[in-house]
Amino acid sequence: AASSAASLAASSAGSLVVGSTASSATTSAADSKANSASTGAARTSLERGDSSFQSDVMAMLLRYQSLDGGGFQCALPSPVFLSLSELWGVGYEAFASPINCHYGAFRYFSAFDDTDGVFGSLGSFFAASADEILSCGSIELNPPFSADMYTALVERCKSLLAAADTARSPLSMALVIGATEAALSHASIRSLDASAHLRGKVIVGVGEHVYLSASCWQPAGATFRACDTAVFFLQSERGAKKWPTTQEKLALLKHAFTMTNGTRGHGEDAREPPGR
Repeated sequence: AASSAASLAASSAGSLVVGSTASSATTSAADSKANSASTGAARTSLERGDSSFQSDVMAMLLRYQSLDGGGFQCALPSPVFLSLSELWGVGYEAFASPINCHYGAFRYFSAFDDTDGVFGSLGSFFAASADEILSCGSIELNPPFSADMYTALVERCKSLLAAADTARSPLSMALVIGATEAALSHASIRSLDASAHLRGKVIVGVGEHVYLSASCWQPAGATFRACDTAVFFLQSERGAKKWPTTQEKLALLKHAFTMTNGTRGHGEDAREPPGR
């Protein structure tokens, strides 16, 4: 594994997603400058053979490779992110990595601050302060498909939304889950339907969309078909006014999901999602 990751460190470092896909609709000039500087420094270090940078890449790749999950780097495809950005102002990700972050450096949270921080990670979504989360405004959350994760995450979301209402701050969260029967019947997920912060949801069938498999050690553009997907829109009072959730918007989001359906995903017969 070490030799494999070492070769990946040399070949993949220059193509890390950090800073390369930030949306102009949601990225300020200062953010763009910071992202460009981060990417430029990374490329310069790589070009001159900076061993510390390559070691950072290798450590990060080894960390994620050691998790060894079939869907650990599965992400929403670009048309879905574009829809979320244009319709709900989403500009941050709560569960990403240097390998698959969509919005670029300093606009994503990830599991491992020790290996990911150098690539622009904001650290763990669970460890961030309420003020840090509220400053993000509109966030996409695509967590590992795990019952324990859902329990902790739903409690975290409820706490943040309460804090946002108290502070009179706009907060919007697009929570993406694997909509299996077990997940939808889980107590934490069922509690969302009774939440005053739920402004709308959409469910997309397993045969109607795919996920992007963004691992550096998998073929570029590889896709994965896991299970039905549900997206819950949880918003503070001011968040709902700033980024209203309407049936028309939900229909457009579902259409964005179905736009990804042109490629047959591997593993599409599996009804239960992999760990991610």
